[in-house]
Amino acid sequence: MTSTAFYLLKPDALTCGTVAQRARELAPNLHVVAEQDVVITSQQVSALWADNRSELYPIASAFLKLYLVGQTSRLVTVHGETALEDVIGLKQQLRREYGRGAFANVVHAPSDPRENEDHAAVLEGRSRPPRSGPVYPPASSRVVSLGQDEIFHVVSAIWKQAHEFGWPSLAAPPSNAPAAVWLIADHVHSIDSAVSALWEGLPQLSLHTAVALVCEVERTGRTPVLSGTPAVVAHAARRLRALGLQIETGPSTAG
Repeated sequence: MTSTAFYLLKPDALTCGTVAQRARELAPNLHVVAEQDVVITSQQVSALWADNRSELYPIASAFLKLYLVGQTSRLVTVHGETALEDVIGLKQQLRREYGRGAFANVVHAPSDPRENEDHAAVLEGRSRPPRSGPVYPPASSRVVSLGQDEIFHVVSAIWKQAHEFGWPSLAAPPSNAPAAVWLIADHVHSIDSAVSALWEGLPQLSLHTAVALVCEVERTGRTPVLSGTPAVVAHAARRLRALGLQIETGPSTAG
């Protein structure tokens, strides 16, 4: 028995001429039955990623809206014997080959049957109540208290910088100090909770820098967040670990 599923090629996939063709190559048993360009609205983003609602996850919400709202994406509906399993595998492989982070990951696809139904309804403009997604630690009250307008201004500046100069430029180069604290990616924190902890642990950082560093960690897996003497680094590392972050210490250069 055949089933129906979908995948959504995001704006960055459409600007790369090979992603759409690669998607078809990765799932040769899927039959494309409909394909349409769609312009995602803010309301659709909120419905699709209900676990990143703006009042608890203002940083992630701002990035999602900058990434998707008002931009052209492509909704592809497919049939196949194992359609849902195939689009899940297609999503994973496309992100490995083309993705450059959570907000540059080229494709969205459902992860289970209910999401397949709910998200297709949202993207096709049919009414479907959003369900809550995974619960990740939210932003701290200090971050939330800044207000969504100020947070959006910070995130917009980083988004512009990343797309004019590339994501690698977001991390400041290590200093000549002998030691450094390295922030390591984990699967526990949301971007909002990671920024909150980093900003609390290193209060000398601006919010812009804290967000940029967490983006760099998400993209590369690790990045230095502070350089200094061994004593300074050890003190900062203890503080950041106490806040739940994954931390390593060592030389201020990766090599």
